[in-house]
Amino acid sequence: MIRGSSLVVTATGALTVSSGLVTMSVRKSIGAAIAALGVTAPMQAQTIQSAAGTAYYAPSIGNFSTLGNNLFGMLVTGRFSDGQVYSANWGALSGAQTGVSFAGRFSLTLGANTNTFGNPFSLTVFGAGNTLQSLTLSGASGPVVFDRSFGGAQGTVTSATGTDLAYYQSDNWTTLATYRNAVQLVGSSGPVGDLWETLILDFRTGLNGTNAGRLIRFSQDVDNVIDNGLLMPVPEPEMLLLTAVGLSMTFLVVRRRRRVEAMRAR
Repeated sequence: MIRGSSLVVTATGALTVSSGLVTMSVRKSIGAAIAALGVTAPMQAQTIQSAAGTAYYAPSIGNFSTLGNNLFGMLVTGRFSDGQVYSANWGALSGAQTGVSFAGRFSLTLGANTNTFGNPFSLTVFGAGNTLQSLTLSGASGPVVFDRSFGGAQGTVTSATGTDLAYYQSDNWTTLATYRNAVQLVGSSGPVGDLWETLILDFRTGLNGTNAGRLIRFSQDVDNVIDNGLLMPVPEPEMLLLTAVGLSMTFLVVRRRRRVEAMRAR
């Protein structure tokens, strides 16, 4: 069961979550302290929600200080109002940048050595006639997970503190942000509610491009699944039953074959 609140309306910046108090990580605590000293904080997205979707297993969270270089493999998909869909895996770009770039359509970038905690992604939409309707980030192919705010505390073990999606400084757009596919650690009783496999941004009025490129920036904390680990869907009970039946049938077939072979050998 997910123990955190599943819906956050951020028109006033309010966040409703419940969790136990645990020690914050050093690096993320420093980021929070800097914000408290008066550095301009990211503006909140208009509406944020979560949907359980397909549960995912992660063996462990191996790196909560995630840089642009650590996002390689994450799938980025942009859908436009004209029906065109552009999709690519996160990778290296020129000028010490990482991300994806589609000429004449859009790009999403982050510095190769820039930490996702408290630092913004840059989304640029090109072309006065182009309107980006949604942007989907899927972490399973990374594998990476999106680490939400959890009342200022760590949620899942070793994930440290996270942050919800927020527009940066004066950047803003009417957006519905949906976290989908809750992630739980292998061996745990279920998702805590802070880690998610997919983040979907629906631009409610469409994000209109310009010939020079319309730039908006947003922050979102991302964590890495442990090196060489996999982010795998949790099997449904029906699938587990079918697997058990299949293994039983295989065992019976092999056993019968061996018995027949033994009789022939006599």
